[in-house]
Amino acid sequence: MLPSLLSFERQIRSSQFQGVRSVSFGRSKRASHDVRPSVLEPPSILYESNHLLAVHKPAGWHAVPNQNGSDIKCLLTFLKSEKLGGGSLSNFLIPLHRIDQPCTGIIIFGKTSKAASRIQSQWKQVRKTYLCVLDRDKTAKQLQSASTYVDDGWMEVIGLLRRKRTRHDDNENTSHSSVINKGWSVNMLPYRDSSTKFLDSDHRLCRLRWRPINDATLDCRYQLLLVETDQGARHMIRALLSQCGSGSWLAGDLRYGSATPLPDQSVALHARSLTLPPSIRLGSENDCMQRTFVSSIPKLWGNCFGVDDEKVNEWLEFFTTNQRLRNNAHAL
Repeated sequence: MLPSLLSFERQIRSSQFQGVRSVSFGRSKRASHDVRPSVLEPPSILYESNHLLAVHKPAGWHAVPNQNGSDIKCLLTFLKSEKLGGGSLSNFLIPLHRIDQPCTGIIIFGKTSKAASRIQSQWKQVRKTYLCVLDRDKTAKQLQSASTYVDDGWMEVIGLLRRKRTRHDDNENTSHSSVINKGWSVNMLPYRDSSTKFLDSDHRLCRLRWRPINDATLDCRYQLLLVETDQGARHMIRALLSQCGSGSWLAGDLRYGSATPLPDQSVALHARSLTLPPSIRLGSENDCMQRTFVSSIPKLWGNCFGVDDEKVNEWLEFFTTNQRLRNNAHAL
């Protein structure tokens, strides 16, 4: 996976800034250009070390340059222009994962190739949690009927991601892994036991765990979910939930079925936290390395859904504490 990420470095070097201007952000005295459109909320730095950079991505930003190579809404290019990377020029950054453009939340970048490769090699062990908002009235029964109970209140949804082919695939022996539908909606099929016969180069098995968050401040028309997954396929969470039935799409997700856009055209999916496993070592043994990074809920959620960030954090802390106590009790 690392070589493909390194290719973004070459893409950035070959691209040209157009219509750039100076800004006041973080290290503005060292930055000579601004590639951030004035209509977008600026990103915020959550954590920075010699090895890592953790950033809150607002809605509207591309994590990396888009398909046509444009840098205008590219978070990676903007951070480089602000000299927030590593290396002698402070512009070496490797995105270790991505978030869809209309979604929000935390993204971490490697500031050295060694840090990036160590985290990528253990990405399955990195714990990622998401928050999302759905229509309560239409989704409760559909989600439960399409899910399997796991444990401790968690439900699991499984689907088959169907990779689209290009028009050349019917005539040429093209590798499907190189033509995953960039710029297109993901085609997610419901998974059944009999679906195992479809597990070939055209399909990928995707899964996530979810559980409802009981927030008393939440608008009664909506349901807030806590989601976990160890995968990162494009649009995976959005597509998996939408295939559970009519109405199970995320709020504001026009691509996957929602009829009503949010005021800022965002999708109600937020990458809330990311935790690195103890097995990942960066720097010397004496370094006090932060392993958990948290991004606050967008303010828009409070206005549209009544989601209170402080109340949600209290619920998550209570839930995490109870879960830890139960795990310790089972271990005895």
